[in-house]
Amino acid sequence: DLLDRIWGGDNSPWIHHPWWENAAFNWEFLKDNPRKFASEDLLEWAHTGEDDLAGIYPQEVRVAPQSHFNSYHPITSRFLHDTWEEGKFIIAFNGVLSASSPSVIKVLYGNYYQTACRLNGVDHLCVSVDPALPWVQA
Repeated sequence: DLLDRIWGGDNSPWIHHPWWENAAFNWEFLKDNPRKFASEDLLEWAHTGEDDLAGIYPQEVRVAPQSHFNSYHPITSRFLHDTWEEGKFIIAFNGVLSASSPSVIKVLYGNYYQTACRLNGVDHLCVSVDPALPWVQA
């Protein structure tokens, strides 16, 4: 029901949006905020010491640092922020192609695919990946 409501049918405005999942979820969770905060007195609120995220999201939503769920590959992060490492949930390859090459992307996808198979104990279900440098293989 939640996904049907958020994504909608074939006439959904999110179908051709470049960030369709993010846009659809943001609209679902944040669409009422302009009305909610239109009459808020920001100076009065600042004196309350209230958490600035209070009342922003529905109570079912939990806010977590981006790095816990969507860390970046070192090519993109340059080790300055949110760099993926084992134990983090998802790695994003955004920007990696523009900062490297199609060959690098192929090797990275293969390596991280194999890492995900190993970390999740499903090696026996994963397909084989062509070695990046077959002439170097033992």
